[in-house]
Amino acid sequence: MSQGDVMDGEAEKDRLIAPLTGDGYTVVLRNLHKFLRPKTYLEVGARSGRSLELAECDTIAVDPTFTLRDKFFGKKPSCLLYQIGSDQFFREQDPVALFGRPVDLAFLDGMHLVEFLLRDFMNTERHCSRNSVIAMHDCVPADFAMTRRVEIGPKDAQSKNEPTWWLGDVWKIVPLLRKHRPDL
Repeated sequence: MSQGDVMDGEAEKDRLIAPLTGDGYTVVLRNLHKFLRPKTYLEVGARSGRSLELAECDTIAVDPTFTLRDKFFGKKPSCLLYQIGSDQFFREQDPVALFGRPVDLAFLDGMHLVEFLLRDFMNTERHCSRNSVIAMHDCVPADFAMTRRVEIGPKDAQSKNEPTWWLGDVWKIVPLLRKHRPDL
């Protein structure tokens, strides 16, 4: 992760994480937007809007507790915000009807439990075309402590150097999809 990707006091958190190689998720997502040039973008788990800023197309963002940054809207022609959980969103809304076409690019960064990510994936895929791309965050943990099913805070960490970032067990989606969806 480059220094430019560290924002909003996240530098301290980065110090506690095992060093990773490669680009940070915002760089990867920015490259996906540039390469794919999607006409429609769906983001589940938009929270602050940091990754939402990258979209320059019609956008739908879903998060039960938005804390959006000033720049989140960017160059989007439209942006629909749903401050509800993703299960409720997919139960009550149809992204294809809202966009008038399938979802071209989706970014899933919701609840960090595999069953939630699997539902978000399945619900999103129903609204995609054959050439759509679904990107999923937090699937490659840098440390075993990050993979707990229960989120812990700094006061609950067993040592000062233990990372408190919580990825949950969403990493399990990768072997699940490889086994049950080899067509992807």
